[in-house]
Amino acid sequence: MAYRGADPTDVMGRRIGAYLLDGLIMGVITAVVILPVFFSMANTAPAGSLRCGSGRIETQADLDQREKLPICFEAGDEIHYLRADQVGSFQAVFGLVLLAQWVGFHVLLQGIAGGSPGKLALGLRVVKPDGQLAGPLRCLVRTGFLVFLDAQCCAIIGLLTAFRSRGHRRVGDMVADTLVIGRDDQRALALARSGAALPDRKTIAAASYAQQHKPREMTWEESAGQIIIPGSPGLPTSGHAPSAAPDESSWTPNPDAAAPATWEPPPMPTARRGAPPPLPFDRVVDPALAGAPGVDEALWDEARGAWLWYETQGGTWYRWNDAAGQWGPLDP
Repeated sequence: MAYRGADPTDVMGRRIGAYLLDGLIMGVITAVVILPVFFSMANTAPAGSLRCGSGRIETQADLDQREKLPICFEAGDEIHYLRADQVGSFQAVFGLVLLAQWVGFHVLLQGIAGGSPGKLALGLRVVKPDGQLAGPLRCLVRTGFLVFLDAQCCAIIGLLTAFRSRGHRRVGDMVADTLVIGRDDQRALALARSGAALPDRKTIAAASYAQQHKPREMTWEESAGQIIIPGSPGLPTSGHAPSAAPDESSWTPNPDAAAPATWEPPPMPTARRGAPPPLPFDRVVDPALAGAPGVDEALWDEARGAWLWYETQGGTWYRWNDAAGQWGPLDP
């Protein structure tokens, strides 16, 4: 889909969905990795032989039990627990698993492929203002601000800044100078940089204005005195008229002078392939774009070898299919 001039950063709904999806994926991975680690480190005892510290504290003995067994639960006929001296090692492994996922998803994958698993699944890309991928370094900066600032207080800080700022940037995006846009818009920006993209609504409006306000052409009488035949002898090279006409009777050719360049007519433009195909009869033309190339009449695209038409109501380019004899959307 060609970029149509709308705000490509207005994707807050998908961004929130991607954040929740990333959290779900990370939770599943954490459970798959941490549970085997816990059971390999945990001690076991028969059910009923210990009172896990997760219950209500009624006596000093209950408090002492909780301090001795901070992680403890009963499963079937056994009690699985970690002693106080084991909890530090387990928490270190737990933290490393989370850190590896954050770095892998939000720094490396997002910097190289353009998005975390949630963003990639929902068609989002993290880019620089020119549309190129942000890269791992910028993603490291925006992720650091997400963890320590934007995600705090139930992500209120990040949501408020993203909804109210220009470009829908949270604090991490402002510091890293990044944008979150749709995948199709990222492709359109790449095409625009290469010069192969079709014009958007603003470009066509500018072309229509230039067509309607082009300078008045001179009449034959006004332009007759300005006609200069290239290669004619005796004409000034500066473009200004001579003060007096040269005396043809006294002029003699110089045998050592170089011969004047032979004038040739400019090349004719490549002819189009037949007459342009008819446009749909029920189309709606934006008055501001009337008369622009490709709007009132099909436009021949030499690079694509096809007739193109710009539908102003939806801001979409269409291509004429000779085999089917009808118009169809133009793929980027």
